[in-house]
Amino acid sequence: MLELKKGFKRLNFFEGFVTTPDDWNQGDLYHVNKHRLHNRSFHGVGIVPGQLRDFKVTSRGKGEMAVEIHPGYCVDGRGNDIILWETEIRQFVKSDYKLPQTVYLVAKYVEELSDFVAYKENLNYKGHTRVSEVCKVDWSITPPDTEMEIELARIHVTPDCKRFMDARNPNGPEPNEIDLRFRPVAGVAGGFMSAEMAQTFRELMRRNREYYASLAYNRGIHTANNVVLALTMMEMMLSASGVGPSTFLDLMGLVLEMQKRVVSEVEKDHPGLSSRKRFRDHKSELDLVERLVGDRREAITVLDDMLKHQAAAVDHLEMTTREVAGPTEAAPKAAAKPTEGGFSWDTIKEFSGDPPKHIKIEGIDWELVDQINITDPSSEREHNFRIHGEKDSWHTRQRLKYPDGTTVDDAGVAHVDGYAEFEIRNLKPQLDLLILRRMDFVHGDHEADIEINGVKAGKLICQGSDKRFRWRNWPVVVKGKYVRSNTVTMRQVATSAERDINIFRLWFYQAV
Repeated sequence: MLELKKGFKRLNFFEGFVTTPDDWNQGDLYHVNKHRLHNRSFHGVGIVPGQLRDFKVTSRGKGEMAVEIHPGYCVDGRGNDIILWETEIRQFVKSDYKLPQTVYLVAKYVEELSDFVAYKENLNYKGHTRVSEVCKVDWSITPPDTEMEIELARIHVTPDCKRFMDARNPNGPEPNEIDLRFRPVAGVAGGFMSAEMAQTFRELMRRNREYYASLAYNRGIHTANNVVLALTMMEMMLSASGVGPSTFLDLMGLVLEMQKRVVSEVEKDHPGLSSRKRFRDHKSELDLVERLVGDRREAITVLDDMLKHQAAAVDHLEMTTREVAGPTEAAPKAAAKPTEGGFSWDTIKEFSGDPPKHIKIEGIDWELVDQINITDPSSEREHNFRIHGEKDSWHTRQRLKYPDGTTVDDAGVAHVDGYAEFEIRNLKPQLDLLILRRMDFVHGDHEADIEINGVKAGKLICQGSDKRFRWRNWPVVVKGKYVRSNTVTMRQVATSAERDINIFRLWFYQAV
């Protein structure tokens, strides 16, 4: 292989310049070496995550001492691109090695001359017209030199070994199991999620972060604070486009480790929480996430399932703490009313009067901008209120009590599946939007997606129920970035199968 002296020189063509094979080869080598320099400087050494099948190494299903190497792309210490285009099988011959011994499966970059041509008119004109860049995969008994080799896997082989197996515990493989812990990973710039998926993920991480912070500060579960820190770090990396398929699984593994410590602390010090069925369901969801992280498939293939299980896990944990902390007395509470600092999110739910024009909730001032009186034909027409796609719907009038004992008579509508759609007016773009919904809380424990002008903007989660004091004003906040005009169309899409969602009155506030 031709080598250039220090510094880079490009070919400079001019009229009358007579080129030779060396000129052309050096011109081509200039670009090759520049590409190698870029690889070494900006991506480093290792397997490039998210490309082909990540050079994944698996055991053979036939119970033999062989492995399958799946297609992948990696960069060696010299900046060479090593690409395996098709799955290969590598047998291991015990008689060639002195066992027990750790053997390494390595990939190497090899150049081979190909496409030989000889011209019969002049036999002096002959040679190879191409240089093939080939990936060679083989076993080695010495630790790989990353200058020229990339480790794909290692196995500690014992004399009694009859077959190689995938590691049952990827973090602690046993002898004769495929060990993938020491595979180097090259740096990758940019993210891998779609914008919609990234937004869904951010919203889930925000919800997890806020709720684990509540466990730490309000319930004294100290390990929950570590989850908050891990989630904050992950969101920072996501915002900086620094999360690729491989790093995503590693980061999720870190978050999961912190969540498992919370489970251990709850089981040890908080029997009131750990004995609940919802807590056991929470723990089961985390086990499913752990399986997905340990699977080490491409992150994009497991992301949907991982998000679903993480969402379910925090749902169950929140429901557990609400069940433990929920009121056991049957007597009415004192009337919920604003204090000097305003309402809390819990007290605004229980406020028995019509919410005032200006309210303060946990330090944030909100101003009433619009409202809909359900079953009032003029109010519904003005806001284009409708129920669509439902399995069933009905109008209802209820005379129920708030938790302070105040009785209120109101009419509303309920629907199973489908969605409620309506317009919200008098808005100021880019300001957060608060929706308060008067509802019959005996029909709680339901969820709905919130869409603004056809864009998913959040999730309404109504947890718990109350058979005695049934009125609640259930809040949901939509971020200001989804409010892009003075009038928006909102959809509340039911996502809890066979659960009816009822609406009696809607109030709309914007942050001041």
